[in-house]
Parts: sequence; C-alpha cells; structure tokens
Amino acid sequence: SVLKAGLPFAAVQLSLSFAFQVDTIFLSRYVSDEVVGWYSAAYRLTLSFLTISRSFNDAILPTLAREHTNNPATVSQWYYTSVRFIVLIALPIAVGGSLLSSGIINIFGEEFLPSALAFSILIWDIPFVTYHAFCGNIATSIKREGSAARIYVSVGILNVILNAFLIPQFGIAAACLATVVTDFFGAALFYALLRRELGPGLKLRRLLWIGIAAALMGVEVVLLRHLNIFLVIAVGGVTYLTLIWVLPILKDNERQQLLQLPGQVIRRLRPAPTTIGS
Repeated sequence: SVLKAGLPFAAVQLSLSFAFQVDTIFLSRYVSDEVVGWYSAAYRLTLSFLTISRSFNDAILPTLAREHTNNPATVSQWYYTSVRFIVLIALPIAVGGSLLSSGIINIFGEEFLPSALAFSILIWDIPFVTYHAFCGNIATSIKREGSAARIYVSVGILNVILNAFLIPQFGIAAACLATVVTDFFGAALFYALLRRELGPGLKLRRLLWIGIAAALMGVEVVLLRHLNIFLVIAVGGVTYLTLIWVLPILKDNERQQLLQLPGQVIRRLRPAPTTIGS
C-alpha cells in the first residue's frame, strides 16, 4: 500500500531529526548555556561544509537511478566510483579542518575560539555522514528503502545511548565524539548492506593512496599554519589536488568525471530561478 511504502521514508526523517537534536538536549542538562553555545557554533559550521557533499549526492543520484533502470549491471561500478569521490572530497576537509580548527573558528571572531575543540572533532563526521547519506540515496534507487530506514533508526538509538552515558562525565567532547561514532556506525552498516547487494569493488589500495595524499597535505598545513589561514587553505588545496592527480588514484575517465564535478555541484548550489506571475 502507499502508506506502507511511505513508512521507511518517514522513519528516516524522524530518526535524522532526532539524532541532530538529542546531543544538544543532553548537553543542556549537564553543562552551562555558554558551553552549549560553543557546541552549537561548531555544529553549525560543520553542517555548512556538508552543503558541498549534499550537492554531490543530489548531482549523482539521478544518474544512479537511471542506470539502475536501464542497465542494472553498471550500478555497482557507479557506486564504488562515487564512494572514492566522496572520500577524495571529504577526507581532506576533515584533515584540514581538524588541524586548522582554531584558525577557521577565529575567522568568525575570538569569542568563538572555545568552539575550536568541538569543531576539530565534529569535522571528522563529514566523511561518514556524507557516505551514509549517499548510501541512503543509493538504497532508494535500488528499492532498499526499508533497509535504509532500519539503519537510520539504529544510528539514532546508538546516538541516544552514547550521549546518555558519556555527556554527564565528559561534556562537550563526548557529544562531539558520539556524533562521529554514530555516523561511523551508520556508514559501516550501509557499507555492509551495499556490499551484499552490489558485490565487492571498493579497491582499498586507491583509498590508501587518497589517505596518503591527505596526510601529506596535513603535514604541509601543520608546517604552514602560522601563516594567514586563507593562504594555508589555498596552498594545502593545491598540494592535495596535485597529489591526487599524480598518484595512482584515478583512472583517465575518473579524471574527466572529476573535472566535470565542480560544474555539476555549482549548478546544484545555484538558487532555482523564480518566475513572476503565471
């Protein structure tokens, strides 16, 4: 029935909304309003980085749904290529954001500097939440909405449990860690689900090279972090892009896809045109 088909989507939305709010609710019971404000500032800044990732998901999903309808055998290849792109984009954001957390927070004013610790932890949520949000879309395209809903509900329950046990003892750091751990858990569950549905093909050696590129960028960022924050970000970004281009990470067709990706993301970020009258 229509109602039964819509239940997985309702469960997904409910569990996500609850998970985003529960950490703040627990924090407000055990720490001052000022500390809650620090956490909220770090959380909002982290969510702003997800705009790019969300646009990537929106750009790739129509292609995946079309491929699943017209040529189901290619979905696995599209999925694993997209996962490598997610790691390619999200991992340097996490590494750079964590190492430069104080400088990034200071852009918004010295009064926000206490948020730097929270941000340095929360930014590591970007790879995991981007991946499992993408996997939720994949599950929809291959008609596995029910499995996705169960994973999101499990993630929400784990988030509540971790916050309830950790925040009373460890405060803001526990809230940040609980967020990262729960999204890692969700990513692991989605990986297991889609590996079962689509088969293997992630090519861990390429992911290792991406990790090496991000680590080398991180070393450079640490050595240069006494300089202007915007200069450090620019130099780190150029270094990382150079490394992923020269290291054995991308095939020729994936390089072409990577060159086209910024345009697709920008189109997704651009506001829709409005019409006057009808």
